[in-house]
Amino acid sequence: MMRVLVLDLALAGAAPAQRHYRAMALTRALRDLPEVETALLAEPWTAITLARAHRCNRVLALGPGAFPEAVLERLRALCSVTRLDAAALQPAAAPEFSAFPVADAFLYDVFHASGERPLPAAVGRVRRETARRGAASAFLPFRAGPAREGLDRVAPRELARFANLSLATVLDAGPAARADFLAAAMESALAGSPLLVQSDLAPWLEGWTPGQDYLAFHDLDELPGLLESLRADPSRRRRLALAGQGRVAAHHLYRHRAECLLRDLPDAIPPAPEARALHVLHVLGDALLHDRASAPGRLLHGLLETEDETVHRLYSSPAHGHYARLLDARGEPLRRMRFPDFLRPTRLLCDDREQAFSRLLREEGIDVVHIHDLTGHTPTLIPLAAALGVPVIWSARDDRALCHNADLRDDRGAACDPRRVTPQRCDVCLERRHGFARGRQAYRRTLWNAWLRQCAGLFFFRREALELHADLLPAAARPAAQALPEETPEAVRAVQAAYADAAGEWRWPRSAAPRDGKRLRVAEMQAGIDEFWTEQRPLAKWREIAGAVLQSQRRGRTP
Repeated sequence: MMRVLVLDLALAGAAPAQRHYRAMALTRALRDLPEVETALLAEPWTAITLARAHRCNRVLALGPGAFPEAVLERLRALCSVTRLDAAALQPAAAPEFSAFPVADAFLYDVFHASGERPLPAAVGRVRRETARRGAASAFLPFRAGPAREGLDRVAPRELARFANLSLATVLDAGPAARADFLAAAMESALAGSPLLVQSDLAPWLEGWTPGQDYLAFHDLDELPGLLESLRADPSRRRRLALAGQGRVAAHHLYRHRAECLLRDLPDAIPPAPEARALHVLHVLGDALLHDRASAPGRLLHGLLETEDETVHRLYSSPAHGHYARLLDARGEPLRRMRFPDFLRPTRLLCDDREQAFSRLLREEGIDVVHIHDLTGHTPTLIPLAAALGVPVIWSARDDRALCHNADLRDDRGAACDPRRVTPQRCDVCLERRHGFARGRQAYRRTLWNAWLRQCAGLFFFRREALELHADLLPAAARPAAQALPEETPEAVRAVQAAYADAAGEWRWPRSAAPRDGKRLRVAEMQAGIDEFWTEQRPLAKWREIAGAVLQSQRRGRTP
């Protein structure tokens, strides 16, 4: 049985909405095939995580566009990867997702299913006419606003719902309409809405008959008359809607194309596992390197001094410095990286440090990232490692997730009382007037919760710390979070077991050679991941999630 992952690369290049739609339709068609056990749709920053979680043995990367080579190379170590040109797949519809019975009553007079701008004066006349009669009227654009991360197309179910409740669906020949015309036409017709198509776009509907499957118009001034004729003759409107719906269901589904696609794919080449030692990268601050008295320091040195085959690397940075160092298990420097600015405790992003970290993961062949202390680093290292398929273990003692300051102290040295920390605020942040607006602490904790949820393991040195985090952050209340034993040897064994569980059989390949035998140069690999992470980092998604959580908290309900 095949377990297929469809990698949607619609975020790169032109006409992203149309290719994104093709990826959705292809995934839904693959799920119906008997030889396919699982079919998943993923974007570049979630592909490795989903492929690993669902044990996928096939990856279909839909282009064209700039492929994130570092992500694809990591996927090649897990399963067989095939690149496809999305332009060769004509848009089609999936009836189980958006088909509705033809409605006899409607709420809207016209549904404008293509283009970014409102229709010209013709729609204004339709509005005035319907307003004079007191009938319902609405203009619903295909796009609600400017493009956002390339995913500017409305969901198929939402498009189908509006089309089903409209007297007719209009598809005009504007510049933006051509990119999404077929996708909009297929979904609208399946929703049971008669199509009014401008004659310039009629050749795109191959096999459709004007007057029987849809109505064609040359000029937008003809729209009011066509809408009036459909309103006056409900039986004609119903015949047009049923004819278009049947035409789509008979000729424009992806099932046959998915069968041909799987039949033409080359035989899957299972990745050759390479037996080698586990490579662990420890992220910490300089102060923890020489600390053997505290629990985090004892845990770190206990892991480094364990006699096994594990290869340890230390990624260290000072609290207020312009550089970071890579050290071996004995503390000997291997390389030094310099950055244009240093981090502040309140800073969440630093592109230069993230790019250097991604290079480090690839060049050192890291299997597991263990974060001991984020002083001098950014929390976005967690989603960066997750996007590259490297599991993260968290055992940091600083409480940036609870308070904006690394050591729970303000600039006057006053300490936060953990018993007075609430999900919305920190007592020092508000009482000492750090300049944090009301609700901002909840926003930061929402981001932290999303980041910690991507960790494969969360370890706390005290049971009280685990309970406090679990009260404030849902990510700390899951089974992956646990309190470490007080004895250092037992704590070391617990963390080592987490390493083995997180890494499993999915090790980073030491060789960068793809399956066709051509070796990728490290410079090309790094250019790909730098461009991928810098330009397509899904930070906007985290901000949207945080905004939704804050709004739901103000309403008093959980999102």
